[in-house]
Amino acid sequence: MPPGLRTLTAPQRELADFLRVDEELLAFAAEASPPLEKAIDDPAGLASWVATLPETEKDRLLLRVAQGDGATVRLELLRRFRDETAPAAACPPRRAVRELLDGAARWHAERKRREAAERAEEQARRERDEALTRERRLDELSRDEEAAWTRVDAMIATRTPDGYDTAVTLLTDLRALAERANQPKEFTRRCTALRQAHARKTTLIARMNRAKL
Repeated sequence: MPPGLRTLTAPQRELADFLRVDEELLAFAAEASPPLEKAIDDPAGLASWVATLPETEKDRLLLRVAQGDGATVRLELLRRFRDETAPAAACPPRRAVRELLDGAARWHAERKRREAAERAEEQARRERDEALTRERRLDELSRDEEAAWTRVDAMIATRTPDGYDTAVTLLTDLRALAERANQPKEFTRRCTALRQAHARKTTLIARMNRAKL
């Protein structure tokens, strides 16, 4: 298990996407991946290691530096130094393909569970906010209920779709206000009278029917 699977670089993630590596499978596999330790070179150790290189190899490397390949030579030397002097890392136990697939399935189920819980929590929050907003609107409406009924008449008188929509919205709030005040019969009486007075306005009546008014 190579180190650093929990912190993939951008190119590594692009490679995983290109190879279509399952996200949950990679995440479960990374559980046993040790962290990628930052290389810290010891100058004295590096000098001692360079001193052990064969003279012919040193000459070849110096020639490459002189020919303008110094940056590449430096990277190659540091990589070799780290590979040859790094302490042996503990090797995590190997796992069968079945274990990886089962673990990835558990990751997938857990992710779906979390997403469902988050959606439910967000839906509950929206419903609470909507209920609170509606209660505030009804409180404001209750301060002058007659003015609201007058506005319903005014919106109907516009004979426009927007006016009808506003009137139906107001009527819906007035119904909720009547139910909250335990006076549904009074609302039913006034709403029935309104429907009779405007029975020929089929567009308005259709909107009221959809709102079950």
